[in-house]
Amino acid sequence: MFHDLTNARPRSWGHDLPEITPEEAGRNLAAIAAQHHLTVFEFFLTDLAAHGRVPMDPVTVVEMIDRCLSGVLEAGNWGEMLLVFVSDHGNLEDRRSDVHTRNPVPTLLVGEGRDEVGDQIAAITDVTPAVVRWLTPQDPHPHPLPQAGEGMELDRRGRGHGV
Repeated sequence: MFHDLTNARPRSWGHDLPEITPEEAGRNLAAIAAQHHLTVFEFFLTDLAAHGRVPMDPVTVVEMIDRCLSGVLEAGNWGEMLLVFVSDHGNLEDRRSDVHTRNPVPTLLVGEGRDEVGDQIAAITDVTPAVVRWLTPQDPHPHPLPQAGEGMELDRRGRGHGV
C-alpha cells in the first residue's frame, strides 16, 4: 500500500499499478493488519501538502485519510484488532505557517485493547510504550523473585547475586 492511498503518485512516475479509492486502500490495510501482530502505516501527504511539496488542497488530503479510515473501520475485525490512529504533530491546520504547529493532535483508538492502551496515553510520547506493553504477552503465572536463601544471596548493599 503506497502512502498516497490511491497509487496516483507512483502511477505518475510510470509504475504499472491499479488506481484505487481511499476506501479500498483502507480495506486493503485492514486485511494486511489482520495477518500480522503489528502493522504500521505512515500517511504523510498531510506533511507534503502543508509544506507545499505537493499541489494538494489540505481539505482534499483530510478527506482522503477520512475515506481511508472509513474503509479500515468497515473491514477490520475490531473484536480481535486494535487501531491506533495518531498524528505526530500538527501543521496542516494552519496555512499561515509552513512549520509544524504545537497544537494538540488526536489519538483515536478502536477495537480490542482500546481502553487498556488509551488509559496509558496522555501525550504523543506515551503511544509507543503503551502499544508495546499491549503487544507484549503477559505471563499468567508470574514467578516471584527468589528470596535470599532460595538461590539468591544479597551483598552488603542489598543487591542480589545468583548462587
